[in-house]
Amino acid sequence: MNQKFMFTIPSPADYATYFKRLTIGVFLPLLIGCEADLLTYAGKQGIKQGSLIIRSQEVEPLIADPNTPENVRHYLKLSQEIIQYAENELKMNTGESYRKYIHLNRNWITQIVIAAKKDSFSLVPFKFPIVGEVPYKGFFDEADAVREETRLKKQDLDTYRRGAPAYSSLGWFADPLYNTMFKGEAYFVELLLHELVHLNFYFKSMADFNEAFATWFSAHVSKDFIEQSKMIKDKTKALKDLSDSAHFDQQASKFALKAISIAKSGYKNKEARESIFLKINKLSNEFSELKNYRTKTWNNASLLALSTYYELVPKIEAFAQHNKLTPNQLLKDLVQHEEAKALEILK
Repeated sequence: MNQKFMFTIPSPADYATYFKRLTIGVFLPLLIGCEADLLTYAGKQGIKQGSLIIRSQEVEPLIADPNTPENVRHYLKLSQEIIQYAENELKMNTGESYRKYIHLNRNWITQIVIAAKKDSFSLVPFKFPIVGEVPYKGFFDEADAVREETRLKKQDLDTYRRGAPAYSSLGWFADPLYNTMFKGEAYFVELLLHELVHLNFYFKSMADFNEAFATWFSAHVSKDFIEQSKMIKDKTKALKDLSDSAHFDQQASKFALKAISIAKSGYKNKEARESIFLKINKLSNEFSELKNYRTKTWNNASLLALSTYYELVPKIEAFAQHNKLTPNQLLKDLVQHEEAKALEILK
């Protein structure tokens, strides 16, 4: 791949401007009231995030650049069509996000670390002033994520670590596109629409609802986008991939609900805990579509990570159907009425 395309080396002045804005505009309000370890964490990750963002390149010039690989050019064009659709048809706020691009030589942007208690089905949340309690920490360096996971394990906690191909800064930054998102047309459409939901609302200490709604919303609206898109190369394949993804999500949701029910049966002792996860491993064999679940090492952290995205989806679907609300209408209600509407859905 063309080196100019892969890397843009900023000047010292660019770095100075960025980090001044980063510190004053973003991290001071985020860090007020943080404990010392979270101050260190947020500052370090902010610098690493900044080192990525400062390398970003404008999408439109890249589309016009003959040195841009054709596959990347296609996804960049598709991204702008998705943004226009989100703004014009779905009436979503997209801010200034996804107008720039960064190439990474890896298949993830951040490493996510989750921790849970071993003797009860409950997460160990991480607390921040603006977003409240969140069920995970994100790291832009794998070594940092490994260190955090090791630290949590030493506290006798269950842990789960995975790579994430996308993230949202919730409007604090103009989020860029990454090549890690380019894993198929249907996948990209659903993923980008999911992340755009987070730009429209993110309720404090309600991460499970925030993620479940974004999962539900993007699954519903992606089909309409693909059908009217002028950029999708193979609509038949994209629609099939989307259908397969929806079926996977349905199966994952069913598995999550059943597995959570088993996990909540109680951890009286070590033997009871072992019995619970033997049952969950056996349960995973009943879902033929969830092949990767059969080899997964299940513990409270990995199971709770799954529940974050899938446990509440059926409730959101049932609420929308009962009230005859389209995804657009329900999103609008949530933006207008905020947490009160979310709590109504969760009754």
